[in-house]
This record gives sequence, structure tokens and C-alpha cells, in this order.
Amino acid sequence: MLKVKFTTQPITEMDVKESSKFIYNFWKKQGWIPDFAIKDIKIILKELIDWSPKSKLISVYSEGGELLGWLINYIRNETTIEINPWGLRGHPIILSEKYYEIAKLLIKKAIDQAYEDGFSRIELIYPVRKEEDEAKVQEYKQFYEALNFTPIAILGHVTCNLNEKMNVYPLREEITINTLTSMNEEQLFNCYKEIFRDSEGNKYADLTEEEIRSLFKEVFECRVCLIDEASHVFTKNDEIIAFSIVRTTYGENNGHIWMIGVHPKYRRQGIGQALLSRIKKTLFENGFKTASAGYDLMNDAADKLFNKLDFKPVKIDVDYISSKLEK
Repeated sequence: MLKVKFTTQPITEMDVKESSKFIYNFWKKQGWIPDFAIKDIKIILKELIDWSPKSKLISVYSEGGELLGWLINYIRNETTIEINPWGLRGHPIILSEKYYEIAKLLIKKAIDQAYEDGFSRIELIYPVRKEEDEAKVQEYKQFYEALNFTPIAILGHVTCNLNEKMNVYPLREEITINTLTSMNEEQLFNCYKEIFRDSEGNKYADLTEEEIRSLFKEVFECRVCLIDEASHVFTKNDEIIAFSIVRTTYGENNGHIWMIGVHPKYRRQGIGQALLSRIKKTLFENGFKTASAGYDLMNDAADKLFNKLDFKPVKIDVDYISSKLEK
């Protein structure tokens, strides 16, 4: 049996320079680095530290003290931990020929730590590239399912270039445009809950009210990188009927649409395309070159909306897998 030692420390104590090199070497070994340099990885790590300084770094060492690998238990909200979020590609970062053996021990340690810290859910997102060998895809799937992770969604990422010739779809006169930070939090939560309870490809079906509210707080209360002028909220007679959250992430001069939604009562009335076209226009007017978004590929309405507004798929699909922590 492989003998290893673990350490757990706050993410703020991470050596960003050395950790970036470690990630780069791991990605290079996996063939994942054509679009990344060490400086890009440093930016990702610094953003994670800024966003969630109470998250934890869990490292694994050989008996002789050699660093074998690590992962971050990233605090998404009051109930949920995410392992190595978005820019870190989910998988444990390990430089060893015994990858799966060490990864299994490291993930089990991460699950135990999350449970000990009082969280009820642990999630992991990893990319599946179109060019990736199908056998490797199945290998990952079997590995995580053996650890009681269950696939709950397949996500896609899209992007588009911004320019002065973009169409802006009309909006009815009775609808008012507001910024996210100007809105009442409870009204926003009620709209958020209605939108995503009713969405196609719903991965929130088994969540409790407490977990939904924690997701809401994670998204709406974080002001890091928020582009408030592009985070539009539509209201009609003081009722919130649509909203968006846009941040300066996923690349230089890029506005990433973290969330966009229309209340079920107001769908199929052109509000979604009016909202998305205004986001693009506002980003362009504020000097951004591109816009991007991620969404559940099971959501046909979202797929059609992004296609209509000239968003193009990038070469990454993402499996979203989750495990509930239970006694």
C-alpha cells in the first residue's frame, strides 16, 4: 500500500510562484498547455485566493517528504466545496506515475476535510476536449463514479467577438433596465429561484432551500471582478423579470456572463435576446473585446439564444459531477 502524508493549510499560505510551476508541469505532461503560460496560471491562483481566502490547500507528500500533488478545497458557498475550480480544470494536480492511486487518497482526504468543516456537498468540474481519447474520458468517468460522484450536467463554453455593428434587440417601453447592485436582494433571490427551478437540464432538482440560497449568495454577493454596468436587471412594474451577472474573467478584455435568466412568466417574448444583446453592447462600449458564457448543454433554450447572438462554441465541454456528504 502506498504510504503518504497530508498537510492542510489556508489557501492564502500557498506559494503562488512554485504552485504555478507545478501546475504547468502537470498540464504539460497531460498535453493541456497550448493556451497557457505560467503567468496565466499565477493570475488564476491569485483570483481564487482573492475570491475565497478561507479555502484550503491540501497537499500530499511521499514518506521522504517529496511533494506528490495537491488540490484546493474551494469554498463556493455556505454548503458547497468545489475541488480545483474552473481555471484549474478540476482534476487533482499530481506529478507521479501512480496518478490514480494518489488522486484517490487525495480526494478522499478532501471529502473528509469538507465534511469536518461542516459542508454538505462537494463538486468537481473537469474538461473533456473533443480531441481527447475516448478511453481516457471513460477512465476519468469510472474513477470519479467509484468515489461516489454522479454526473449531473454537461456544460459548454461559448465566446463571441464584440464590435460596433452588433444588433440590439428592442425592449418594450414598460420594461426598465437596472444594474445588479441597485436591486433588492430578496427580490433577486425569488426571481433566481423561479428561473432555475424551471430551467431545462435542471441540476438543482435535489437541492434544499438552504442550498439554493447559498448558491444565490455565492453568485450575487461576490463583487470581485463584477462589471456592474453590464450586469443588467430588467423590471416590469417593480417586479424583476430577467437578470444577468457579468465579470472580468476568462481572459484579458473579456466579459464573462456568469449567469443570465428570464423569469418563466416572461419567456418566449424576446426578453432573453434583448438582455444578451445589451450585455454585448455595454461590454463593447466599456472597452471589452470579447464576451463569453457557460451553460448546460441540455438547456435547448440557452443553446438557441447564444447561437442567435453569434456566440461560437470553444473546444471544451465540461462534466459537472457532485457528491453529497453524508454521515
